[in-house]
Amino acid sequence: MSVQPPHVVVVGAGVAGLAAAGELRRHGAAVTVLEREPEPGGRVRTVELEGVPVNLGTQFVASFCTETVAALRAGGLGADLVPDRERSAVVAGGRAHRIDSPAALIAGGLLSVPSRLRLPGLALPLLAAWPRLDSSDLTAAAPFDRRPAIDLVRRWAGEEVACRAIGPIVRGLLYWDLETTSQGVLLTMLRAAASGASVFRVRGGMRRVAETLAGGLDVRLGTTVTGLAHGAGGRAAVTVADADGERVLECDGVVCATTAGPAAQLLADAPSETLGFLRSTSYSRTTIVVVRVPSGVPLPHTSLLFPTDTVRSLASVNPPRLDAGPGRARFVRISLSDEAHAAMAGLDGEGLTQAALALVREAGAGGEWTERATPAHALRWEEALPRFPAGRLRAEGMLRPDRIDYGRVALAGDYLRAPHVEGALLSGRAAAGRLLRVLRSVPTPPRPRPRPA
Repeated sequence: MSVQPPHVVVVGAGVAGLAAAGELRRHGAAVTVLEREPEPGGRVRTVELEGVPVNLGTQFVASFCTETVAALRAGGLGADLVPDRERSAVVAGGRAHRIDSPAALIAGGLLSVPSRLRLPGLALPLLAAWPRLDSSDLTAAAPFDRRPAIDLVRRWAGEEVACRAIGPIVRGLLYWDLETTSQGVLLTMLRAAASGASVFRVRGGMRRVAETLAGGLDVRLGTTVTGLAHGAGGRAAVTVADADGERVLECDGVVCATTAGPAAQLLADAPSETLGFLRSTSYSRTTIVVVRVPSGVPLPHTSLLFPTDTVRSLASVNPPRLDAGPGRARFVRISLSDEAHAAMAGLDGEGLTQAALALVREAGAGGEWTERATPAHALRWEEALPRFPAGRLRAEGMLRPDRIDYGRVALAGDYLRAPHVEGALLSGRAAAGRLLRVLRSVPTPPRPRPRPA
């Protein structure tokens, strides 16, 4: 008598969900992935404008994302991973000051002489923490998680370094502020930078990451999960709604790979510890405004960041870096800060674009390109990236994700590990492993056989 493989439903086709599904399938499970959006990827999202792919979420894969890079190469995407040294500058005093290397930061005119002399002081706490830091798992920095990052930078390098160098990088990459970021997270970021971490751009846009991870999986798009509970016989019941109406899918287990907010709404029968952890997870927000700039008009040469004490509205301005060859349309991506995201909630279209361009000019980064730019696209991210304030890395759900799993439901997402594709991918694989152990320890109930016609 043959034994049927367990059937697992994965809720969410972001990187975490796709990684979980791939791991489950590799271990013999039958897997169905449900995704409400019309395409997989979650925050790995790309829009095509006049034949040019423009990333609206994750911009690159960092070189320390070794498991992600290996998975993409195994999936046939290796030739389209283009190594690139991220170039960035902070706009201050009407000039763009390069900060993409310690030498540029120390030799440039962004910082005063006393601040340049104090900057190397950050090496002392970094070296002390170095052996325990892991870019792919922030919980390794839990011993250094008792104070906000702003305290660390002020103590070792001063206020100017915090506002003009470290703060702009954190906001530009993650839409966070140093006041609400754990110093353990900052130390992990500094270790990656000091290790010479570079990035891979993806030819054709970051959506190809999701497409590669989704290869061969049963991914059902346009399907909204409205409920998740334990059903009869110990199995799980997933309520779904799609073009055919609403129905309940029974399965042997579930990986919930949504962001924390929707997960808390779905898991109505979860223990209070699970719901408490999910509800305590917060996210940074941003609005992405994409503008089209005519050919021949000079563009910024680097990604532009802004001092956090004087420019509260902008996270970054990103010129095209790939897929924008001669004769193709050129698009610049303006990322608003959390604060500006909230202030511009009622704007869209031309009004939103003009407001964003006005902010760029007010910040001293304007030029002919801001005068001749036209609206191309905009997207509001209510949950851009999970926050990790002081104390978060020591939370029970991060240190022991199995403590917030319950029954035949495992949780996955970058909020459990680290706010990048590697964190999401490893979280998804780990959730699959935890669920498989549960399914192997509890006999799978027999499924009803179809009656003969």
